[in-house]
Order: sequence, then structure tokens, then C-alpha cells
Amino acid sequence: MKQILPASKEVSWKDDSGEVRLRRYDRLVLASGSHVNRDMVAGAAEHAFDLDQLESASVLEQHLLDLANQPESDARNTVVVCGGGFTGIEMALELPGRLREILGADAKTRVVVVERGAQPGGRWSKELRDVIIEASAELGVEWLVNAEVESVDASGVTLKDGQVITSQTVIWTVGVQASGLTAQIDAPRDRQGRLHVNSNLQVQGHEDIYATGDVAYAATDDKGNHALMTCQHAILLGKFAGSNAAASLLDVEPLPYRQEMYVTCLDLGAWGAVYSEGWDQQVKLTREEAKKTEGIDCQRADLPAESGEKGGV
Repeated sequence: MKQILPASKEVSWKDDSGEVRLRRYDRLVLASGSHVNRDMVAGAAEHAFDLDQLESASVLEQHLLDLANQPESDARNTVVVCGGGFTGIEMALELPGRLREILGADAKTRVVVVERGAQPGGRWSKELRDVIIEASAELGVEWLVNAEVESVDASGVTLKDGQVITSQTVIWTVGVQASGLTAQIDAPRDRQGRLHVNSNLQVQGHEDIYATGDVAYAATDDKGNHALMTCQHAILLGKFAGSNAAASLLDVEPLPYRQEMYVTCLDLGAWGAVYSEGWDQQVKLTREEAKKTEGIDCQRADLPAESGEKGGV
């Protein structure tokens, strides 16, 4: 989709032949997802890898395999993960084992997470944070906390304090932003560009537009919690948005969106996994028990989309 025209209730898009098409809508469900913003730091777009799309994840995978053909050096053996959120953590803790498979068990590999917070997992509960710290230490993953990236180039990363980390592999996992289409709707948005919606997932001031998935800033309960940009929330948001859009056309009562149950399932590489429940992240299972428990999939349920924006539904 190229453009949303709320005043005339129309959308435009480019078809397979490259011709721009225009169509009027009665109800619009916006589910255009999100993308990683690598333009926020100089050189990241040109020199950093990401997991945002299936294509970009495949490029990273091939790059890692190609490292085996490079002469041994600190730069070859060092991977820098920019960002200590869930994606960064899962990537970082998977890498020690993956690098040993590619470079050999005797290779002196190094995995470094650059995190602007004061401690690993600092935005989550102490229980969950302690598990992340333990798993990182056991797998040899380093954390540079209170650190921010100044720039990325072909030789590695420069931090804002002047420290330079030499690396041929820099992975960018921060700065996720909602689809740029949200800016075409005159409505409140959060700092990630998500549109504020009511309990029926209608965009504020636009009752004929429903936002869902990564483009919706939606309350999950009455306690101040909001949906995260993950498949756990996006899947259910999509169901409610589609149902409520259809209900409005049929003059049927909508179903207010609620999703009070929140769980965290974090894959921690060879260490295992951690499973927690609630917004206060009470840890229930760890290591192999968490990884193998029936009904809990810690193998990246939120896969990269094949193209375009990251799918939000």
C-alpha cells in the first residue's frame, strides 16, 4: 500500500505492473506491521545486519557461514549485538554455539551485547533478569551496559564513550518502528509510531479505521498495560480487529479487546530457555524444562516476514 486518504476514505497501492490503483473503503483494517530503524545511527544501514525480514536474516546466516573462509582474527571471531531486548538476547545467546559449529570448537569467539540500560534485562523483573545474567555468564556472552553506539563501519562499532569494538559482524536489534503508513492518519501515536485505539481497536478520531498488530497502541487490560510488538499480542489483536470491522458493517455489537494473560518465553541458546507468567514476569520454568514443555514454543514464534514491513498479524 502506498497511501491512505482518510478524508475521502480511499487507499492507493501499486499493482504488479507498477500501476497505481485507488480504491474506496467502508472500513479499513491497518495491519502493516513494523520495521527496524537502522538510520538512527551512522553506518548501521550500510554495515549492520538485522533479523527484520526473512531475506535479511538469510543474508546474516550466509555471512556467518562465510566467516569460516576468512583468516582468523579478532574481527572475524567477534560478533556485536546492538540492543539487549528479547531479540538481542535470543540472538546473542544462540551465537556462541552457532559460531563454534562454523569456526570450530577451538576458535576464540566473542559475543558482545551493547545495552544502554544499567544492567542486562534491566527493564524486566529481578527473577527474569537473574536468569538472563546466569545464562549469559555460562555461555560466555559479554554485556556492555550503560553503553550506546555512536557509529558502525566496515571495521566494527564505535561507542559514544569512544570505545571501539573490532568486528566483521554487527547485528542491529533496536529501534523498531510501526509502519510509516500510520503517519498518514491524523491521530495520536506513541513514540514507536503506533496509533492509539479504543477497546474496539478503532483509531482515535477515525471510527472507520481499525489498527491492529504492530501499528496499534492498545490497552490489554484496565491496569495500564498495553500490547507489545510481538506475535503473542498481534495474533489476537488481528482477530478482534477483523471481527469488529465486520461487526460494524453488519450493525452487530463489537467485542472489546482484552488480553490480560501475558507470558514470556525466551530462548537462551544452549543454556535452555526461561518461561514466565504475568506482567511482573514470575519465572515458572527454566533451562530444558522451559524449552521442552509441551505447548510452549521457545523456537522463535515471531519469525521474520518474507518482505516489506514486518508482519504485525
